[in-house]
Amino acid sequence: MQKINQNLSDFSTTCVDNSTKIQEKSDENQILTENTQENSVLSTHHKENEAFSEKNSIASNENSENTEKSEKNPSQSKENSAKSTENTDATSFEEQIDRDFSDFEVIYPNLSKNSLLSNESLRIFAEGKENKPLSVVYAKFCALCEKISKEAILQEKARQNNASSSLGALSSTKSSSAHLFTREQVRAMSSEEIKRNYDLIRQSQQSW
Repeated sequence: MQKINQNLSDFSTTCVDNSTKIQEKSDENQILTENTQENSVLSTHHKENEAFSEKNSIASNENSENTEKSEKNPSQSKENSAKSTENTDATSFEEQIDRDFSDFEVIYPNLSKNSLLSNESLRIFAEGKENKPLSVVYAKFCALCEKISKEAILQEKARQNNASSSLGALSSTKSSSAHLFTREQVRAMSSEEIKRNYDLIRQSQQSW
C-alpha cells in the first residue's frame, strides 16, 4: 500500500512538472506570437515610410522639372500668369454682375447682363472694384465716359476754331493780294489816285 501511494505521489509530481513545462511552452509561444505581430507592424510602417519617401521624391523631381522649365521659358510662365489673372478678373466681373444685378436692374431697367458683359471698357474700369455695388461702379463709369466725351467735344471745337482762324488769315491775305496794283496800273494813275492808294501801291511794289 505504501508503495502504491509512493507511485501515485511520483505520478502526481510528474504531472505537475509536465503541466508547468506546458505552461512555460505556452508562455514562450505567446511571447513569440507577440514579437511576430510587432515585427509585422514595424514592417508595415517601414513600407509605408518607404512609399511616402518615394512619393516625396517624385514630387520633388516634378517641382524641379517645373522650375527648370520656368527658368528656360520665362515668357511662357509670364503668359500663363497673365492668362490666369485675366481669367480671374473675368470671373470676378461676372460674379459681381450675378451678385448685384437684381439691385442694378431696378436703377437701370433697360440694360441686360449681356450688354454689361460685352462692354470691354466697363470690364476694365470695374477691375479692383468687385467689393462695390455694381450700380455705383456703372454710375462712375458713365460719369467718366461723359467727362471724356465733353473734353473731346471741347477739343474738337477748339481745333475747328483754330482751323477757321487759319482760313480767315489766308482769306484776308488772298483778298489783299487780289487788290494789289500792277506796275502798269500805277503808271496809269493820277497823282490823286496815287496819294489815296499810296500804302497799297508800296505793298504792290514788293511783288513787281
